[in-house]
Amino acid sequence: MSNEQYDKFFPRFIPFEEGNHPLPEGVLPPATNTPRYELGWMIRVPQIKELLPNYIPFILKVIWKNWRANDLRPKTQAEMDRLGYQVPELWRIGNNCVWISIARNHPNMMRILFASEKNRVKVVNQAMVALGLTPETFAPLSTENLMWLRWEKGRKFPDLDYPCVAEHLWISRRGVAPGNEGSCVPSTHPPVSKEMGTIIECRHFWRGATRLCEPRTSSEMSQQ
Repeated sequence: MSNEQYDKFFPRFIPFEEGNHPLPEGVLPPATNTPRYELGWMIRVPQIKELLPNYIPFILKVIWKNWRANDLRPKTQAEMDRLGYQVPELWRIGNNCVWISIARNHPNMMRILFASEKNRVKVVNQAMVALGLTPETFAPLSTENLMWLRWEKGRKFPDLDYPCVAEHLWISRRGVAPGNEGSCVPSTHPPVSKEMGTIIECRHFWRGATRLCEPRTSSEMSQQ
């Protein structure tokens, strides 16, 4: 199967709309091997590559800590793997986007998500708690504007025009938002909250002044 055929059969992204979802991950009869998709939100952050955010410490030291402290479910990694459930994760996608994922297209998770609206709200609410945000600071993210993103091996995501739910303009050392040095283009997306912007830039831990933007190793940078 050519790359063009593969992208057509398994789109790089699928908006979370009624009747518009990927197949469950895995091999389905007779021989369809459905790739992994992650469920979450895409945020536009022009030239985020220049910032070189390192989200691994935040995931491990803040998100996981909040998850355990608030007794969120499931409680173990083994159970999460079995359900396709996960604590929120942040990744840089291409040069201009940040992805927040909260679940994947595991067969068990697909059944959980579509059993009821209550289940979908619970998944989103737990993500907010783990990130350390309230519903107000998390706006405009919601169950209605979730998206499925096809997970690329090695996270080699192309710099596509992904559908984004919000935008964050971080300020460079030159005092302007990267990508807007020559002209100021009005954004078509609502801005993220101040708290969400702090997380995207990984300026410091959620509670406290510990710096989070640690130097990247050459191997970490190559993964991006």
